[in-house]
Amino acid sequence: MANLSQQELDRLAQAITEAEKTTSGEMRLIIVKNSTRASYLFPMLWLALSLLSLLVLWQERHAFWLHESPIVLHEPWWLVPALLGGSGALAYGLSQIPWLKRLFIPKAEMAAAVWTRAELEFYREGLNHTDGATGILLFLSLFEHQAVVLGDKAIAQKLKPETWNEVIGHIVRGAKTKQWVEHLEKAIQLCGQHLRQHFPPQVGDKNELPNHVIVKD
Repeated sequence: MANLSQQELDRLAQAITEAEKTTSGEMRLIIVKNSTRASYLFPMLWLALSLLSLLVLWQERHAFWLHESPIVLHEPWWLVPALLGGSGALAYGLSQIPWLKRLFIPKAEMAAAVWTRAELEFYREGLNHTDGATGILLFLSLFEHQAVVLGDKAIAQKLKPETWNEVIGHIVRGAKTKQWVEHLEKAIQLCGQHLRQHFPPQVGDKNELPNHVIVKD
């Protein structure tokens, strides 16, 4: 998870405040632990490890490769349940390792999950209810090392999706290098620069959304 101190979170909130002074756009920065649930990974690993354990047990019991006729061994009754339980514990532990999870989950599935979560957070945080439809979400999902920038209707009409590629690049780079604040600050500043070209400050502008950073699971 993003291990940001309160001081660093305040610094990012101040960066949003400063960027919003130059535009009528309303920014929100949300960082989540993961967007991809992959509920199938644990049972898949458990099944594979259980089958492997039972296969090894079967080979040990019959010992075909050592004797012309199989030697049947008698293990205690609790051995099979113990193997299954141990396989389950190991499978659960493996299923929690981020880099291993990324090996099993298709990139397309992760990208779709991140996009879906970003859309959910966009509406959950009320970014679609700003005056002038100028809400914009900077969204980072840590497990996938992916980011999304979502703008409301007015922003989407003026700025093409590729406009945000450099902003996304800074967000992702911060996640990969752990230089969170520096790269997130650059992403916020760059986002403000894009917005002020088409959405300069208006008379009577008010801060419609809180500027603090949202960090959640």
